Amino acid sequence: MRIIEWTEANAAKKGCENWRITLEELKAYLGIVLIMNGLLTTPRTERYFISDDRKWIFHTNINKVFKRDRFTEIERFLHLCDPNLIDGNHDRLRMIRPVLNPLQDRFKSLYVLSRDISVDESMIPFKGNLSWTQRMPQKPVKVGIKVFVVAESSTGYCWNFEIYTGKKSDHIDFGLGKTDMVVVDLLKDLTHRGHNLYVDNYYTSVPLFVYLQKQGILCCGTMRSNRKHFPHGLLGKDVKRMERGESRFASCKALIALVWKDSKPVYFLSTIHNSAPGLPVSRNIKKNGRYEKTMIQCPQLVQDYNEKMLGVDRCDQQSILKKDKKQKRFYVRIFLSIMMKAINNAYIMEGHVNPHTIQGKRRRDMLSFREELALQLIGNVRVSDNGRRGRKRRSNVEEEESRLKDVGIHLPQKGEGKDHRCIVCRKKRTVWIRVNPDKDLKNCPFPLSKTTFTCSGCQPANSVYLCIKKENNCFADYHTKVEFWR
Repeated sequence: MRIIEWTEANAAKKGCENWRITLEELKAYLGIVLIMNGLLTTPRTERYFISDDRKWIFHTNINKVFKRDRFTEIERFLHLCDPNLIDGNHDRLRMIRPVLNPLQDRFKSLYVLSRDISVDESMIPFKGNLSWTQRMPQKPVKVGIKVFVVAESSTGYCWNFEIYTGKKSDHIDFGLGKTDMVVVDLLKDLTHRGHNLYVDNYYTSVPLFVYLQKQGILCCGTMRSNRKHFPHGLLGKDVKRMERGESRFASCKALIALVWKDSKPVYFLSTIHNSAPGLPVSRNIKKNGRYEKTMIQCPQLVQDYNEKMLGVDRCDQQSILKKDKKQKRFYVRIFLSIMMKAINNAYIMEGHVNPHTIQGKRRRDMLSFREELALQLIGNVRVSDNGRRGRKRRSNVEEEESRLKDVGIHLPQKGEGKDHRCIVCRKKRTVWIRVNPDKDLKNCPFPLSKTTFTCSGCQPANSVYLCIKKENNCFADYHTKVEFWR
């Protein structure tokens, strides 16, 4: 695998010529990263490797797969391109390009999208020193690397993506702007397939919708009222005086522009819909100083947009990357984010083969899928004691083997009743009396002891009662000595 070669070459470049990693270790590392990204959460990475009994709340057993130093080495040396060929390449994503391109191709080739799709921005959390990080206050992730995503509206399947690395100076055709060209580039492999695209007001424009209609892609989206070519008849002062639920529209050929009054006017542009009304919707409207639920009219265009614009949001919710994890190398952060999107895509594809919801059974959710995937990636990788410093301790396996060795069938067990004499103590007392007939019984050092323990292996059952005391162990003497009274 090329990543293994690149990682070992990166280690040699940093002075560790003999450092090696296997494919199983790389998979186990990715499995542990998946566990750390939401399945098990601790304040710091080193807490996953604690084995101190006093800090048992942090015991995760991850230290049985990797020692902390080994995990840190893999994290430090991990490289996603040939470290000897990056000089002179001006591509800002050159450090991860050999991984991104194959993943993009696989996302497209393994899945057939349904009719409704959406395009929106996604954010990869990153606060390091990078010139093209973006700040988007309205997103759950405020600061990070922006990614343009094409996703299926119903499931959130990530079909294509493009990472923003700054302004481009590419030649623009067809009278489209730079934002329009982002959408065109994302959808260039979906032309003339009958898809309906839903976008927000950042992308919506008349030239883009006209161009995509010629490419066989119909569009719908909210629109900014100050955008070029929007009908001036829908922008008058009387629009603000519209009643809540009222709508107006204007059309030109296949294009329809619509304004609908909710709490404020909302503008739409579509090549999919007409002005047909939809089902009434409920709103809280203030009347006589009190808020009351009132049903208002809502066009079908608005209802479809609200339902089918959520594809990228679903993708983000199902492929969350831990925000508070610090990472200085931006390309590793991008790789982990795309890996989470790949896991989300795999979960969606599994649902088409084996339905996740079966009557009478618990639904197979994303959490169960991630747990099973992490265990499969880790496999049988476990910590080796080779080259371990300090005093060598016995492993749990060795302790179990010695504990279970030569046990036999003679084991102490609780007997019946409480008025039983130990046969060893009784035999010792009898022998002492025979040897010392002239001495008083009060001076006998072997009193008659009562016991409730019997031997499980001696026959007949519950016939041999033996005592276990601090000063003598009659149970051990009876089973290890021929003359157990001596």
